[in-house]
Amino acid sequence: MLHAFLHGKIDESLPEVDRREDALTSTVFGALVWTGSWDLLARWLQGGASGGDDGPVAGRWECWFWPRMEFAEPDVVLRLGGALVVVEAKYRSDRHDVAVDDTADPWRGDQLFRQYRSVRAPVGERMQYAEPLEQAIQRCQLVQVFLVDARRQRRARRECEESRRYLPAEATLRFVTWQDLFRLLREPSRSLRWASELRRYLERLGLDTFEGIGRSRVRADDTRSVERWRTYQRRLGLRQAMSPVLDGAPAAIVRWRVLVRHAPSFGLRAAVLRVVGGSALRCILAWRLAGDRRRVDSGGLSPKE
Repeated sequence: MLHAFLHGKIDESLPEVDRREDALTSTVFGALVWTGSWDLLARWLQGGASGGDDGPVAGRWECWFWPRMEFAEPDVVLRLGGALVVVEAKYRSDRHDVAVDDTADPWRGDQLFRQYRSVRAPVGERMQYAEPLEQAIQRCQLVQVFLVDARRQRRARRECEESRRYLPAEATLRFVTWQDLFRLLREPSRSLRWASELRRYLERLGLDTFEGIGRSRVRADDTRSVERWRTYQRRLGLRQAMSPVLDGAPAAIVRWRVLVRHAPSFGLRAAVLRVVGGSALRCILAWRLAGDRRRVDSGGLSPKE
């Protein structure tokens, strides 16, 4: 949040969707940079590639939040070893293109193309940037990242592909989600407190993932019990439901289904009354009504009874 505040990104005069997006960007990237998690950033944004042979070691990493460049203002620019990673982060908004004159080429307004042009344009065709950023531009391989919420990825992928068509064939544009980071933070090696709290933050924003129930997370005995659940469910019938209450009566009550074949109007209530009454009757009828909340038959009890 600190970097968003310092850059005036959470001013109340700005649209709420932009403020929330920039707060998310500042919180997540700020935490990763302050904790020195450069390897995690490289795995998340580049799939583990550093863009060079030197890797993200001391003196080879740097981060700029919302740097003012010639044709665009990316959300984050990172130097990760031999790679210069330009990140356009989205949460609930779409790609921010700019309007161009009807006579101009449409690609000139594309947000991701403008970011590419801000880095790849010769110095004579753009402003001079800060010296560390200029050095990174000269020495590093450019990698662009379109970072989005996986819940909106269908539209976001279309936007990414549109921008990709405007870029040169040798350009690198990666499609990454916030949920990808959440998966990495769940690794056993990320058991530190800051990683746990960052996971909770992403969960609050709906940027977590569900990986399912793995065998490694439960005991072997528990796994076998879960696998046999369907078998137990099928065996649990009326006879088992009645056995704790009655002695000898279950066999008579089970014959109710046989009686119904000869006299359809002869319902469960009448069958039970022939054998038992009182609390046992309520127990059996409760078992029947638990399966569905409809009436037992035309003359039977409703769920309220």
